[in-house]
Amino acid sequence: MDLVSASSSVLEPLPRSSQPSLLVADQEGGIDGQWVEEMEERCERGDAGALFTLGHYYMYLTTKNEYKKALDYLQRAEAKGSLQAKYQLGVMYYEGLGMPPDPSEGFAYMLEVAGAMNQRVDKHLLSSAQYNVGRAYYQGVGVSQSDERAA
Repeated sequence: MDLVSASSSVLEPLPRSSQPSLLVADQEGGIDGQWVEEMEERCERGDAGALFTLGHYYMYLTTKNEYKKALDYLQRAEAKGSLQAKYQLGVMYYEGLGMPPDPSEGFAYMLEVAGAMNQRVDKHLLSSAQYNVGRAYYQGVGVSQSDERAA
């Protein structure tokens, strides 16, 4: 995915290496309805990976972004400790995807992910979160502007 320019208020999307690997396209290039049902069954069993995957699916991969569904799945995944879900929730709050924008709340989520160096976390996810935190400080969006903290 392309990086977002520093002049944009849009947060950097989730890095490709952190995106769900559970997605399976059908022969027409779309997502198989059976796949969604299987993921929902896994979600009912409390599978954090499936919760995150469906949240990501509803956020980015449907023909119309279904942010309310995405929010539900991502919140459930985050409650189970998913840093990927926490990152995506930060993007949703910061940008106001499916809700009024709340850059302060989005920044708080992103800051938690950026500080997760002692946990098992994808290095691309960590660096993306750190980049977004620095940019938020630089731009003063969601947090008081600080060139010192941005560096």
